[in-house]
Amino acid sequence: MKTFFALLLMMTGFYAHVLTAQPELKGSPDELRSFLYPHDKLITIEAEAEEKAYTDKARLSLVITTEGKQLSQAISANQALRDTIIQSLLQRGIEPQDIRNSKFSSSPEYFWLGNKPSKYKVMNRIAVSVFQEKHVQDVAEIADQHEEVRLSDTVFEHTQKDQYNQKVRAQALKKIMQQKLFYEQSLAIKLTAVDILNSRINQRGTSGALTMIRAMPSKAEAYNDPVTNDSVAVQQAQSSHTMPQSSFDEISYHASLAVRFKIEQRH
Repeated sequence: MKTFFALLLMMTGFYAHVLTAQPELKGSPDELRSFLYPHDKLITIEAEAEEKAYTDKARLSLVITTEGKQLSQAISANQALRDTIIQSLLQRGIEPQDIRNSKFSSSPEYFWLGNKPSKYKVMNRIAVSVFQEKHVQDVAEIADQHEEVRLSDTVFEHTQKDQYNQKVRAQALKKIMQQKLFYEQSLAIKLTAVDILNSRINQRGTSGALTMIRAMPSKAEAYNDPVTNDSVAVQQAQSSHTMPQSSFDEISYHASLAVRFKIEQRH
């Protein structure tokens, strides 16, 4: 009997030793999960691409302001002046589809005493799109010919923006695929794309274009319209990296792309 209890005691001690000898798993849930279910081996390949182009379109805004003792007089004068301006634009070679009229707005001006308007003011805007520098000068000359007309804003654009965005994205991806092929051939592995981590495209003036902009007088200095507050808007735009172009000048398209691949052994 004593021999049986001694044997039982020895077996109990042996199993206790085995149990205490097992490694203890510690860590956060994510760490334990990665230990029990190992992640795939991954690699991230990044690339950038850049293309330069020139802005080729300008949008100019002409604000026409007319006044009259009667609202009908102010509206009629505004319409007549806009018709004259549009005919002048057409005669200088600007296409009809590139000339746009906004809806008019009228604002009565009052005596400082009483409620009856002393006169009516009607404001309207003509937006003109041009594609050569000569027509920018033509629009400016037309504005200078009439006291009621003010050239309030000019924004330059690149009409092939979408094509260049696609072009730099394709170039960045091509560089990534070239690196992928290099790793596969050099390390005898297979890389399978599993995720796109980063895809950024932006446009801005080149260093030469920005130097030109800084050298030019700001629109904030040229205009200080208390109604439209143009000067404040221009100051805010000039402090932004995405400010609109200020002339027919060079613009840079930049793409940044990152792709994650799973590493597999080549069979």
